[in-house]
Amino acid sequence: MPFAGIAVPISKKILPIIFVIDASTSMKGEKINSVNSAIKESIEILKDFSNSNPDASLAFGVLAFSTEPVWMTNGLQELDDLMIDDIVAKGRTNLGKALLDIKEKFNKEHLFDAAEGYMAPVLIFMSDGRPIDSWKRILNDLNKNNRWFKASTKIGIAIGKEADIDILSRVVGNRESVITVNNLTILSDLIKIVSMTSSIVSSQSKLSASKPASVEIIKKAIESVEKDDVDTADNIEEKPIEDDKNDIVEEDDFENFDFDDNSGW
Repeated sequence: MPFAGIAVPISKKILPIIFVIDASTSMKGEKINSVNSAIKESIEILKDFSNSNPDASLAFGVLAFSTEPVWMTNGLQELDDLMIDDIVAKGRTNLGKALLDIKEKFNKEHLFDAAEGYMAPVLIFMSDGRPIDSWKRILNDLNKNNRWFKASTKIGIAIGKEADIDILSRVVGNRESVITVNNLTILSDLIKIVSMTSSIVSSQSKLSASKPASVEIIKKAIESVEKDDVDTADNIEEKPIEDDKNDIVEEDDFENFDFDDNSGW
């Protein structure tokens, strides 16, 4: 029993912020340079927030995917003294392999093994194109059977006019959770804004159950940049997604998960 008058530190739960970044050849040049710059600056910005937040301690993860998925961080890492190598853009857009990697690692045996416990993760997907491998079956399995993925706040950033907004919307759960950016000069700023806003909104002890937290995050991010340069996928005409005969799943209108209980796992 603690002595009277002596404060006992309360362990903060961990809020994982995980970027899933398209690192295929089409991202080469200004796009990947902007992403690399924004990731490094986001780490610096989030350090102070993590240290001063009474409810959550941030952990950072970066999964780059092209022909194969590669973790640029050692799983989830604390922000202090975290350094990340630049992502090199080359290879194919194999989103399915990235989702399979998430399926294998989103559990207590791999990413979420700390004794402090975790808040619902934030997943930020970024892509400038469309996947060329099979991804629907894996996504369907994640949505049905992986509680960490189901409970996560998922956000999509569609980079440029060739980004497949409809597929990205399927991955994150709804079109309102995808933000489109065609002006590469503000891409870096947008990534930093989304990173910080995600951390603030997701670390709150109670979140509205009426809409996913991602919708609020996107709304706040758009308010912070030039509205002519960004938009939500909800305001863009939806196009049918072509089925790969090897990747057909039953349509089940993926569930809208209730984030009201965000106390941790």
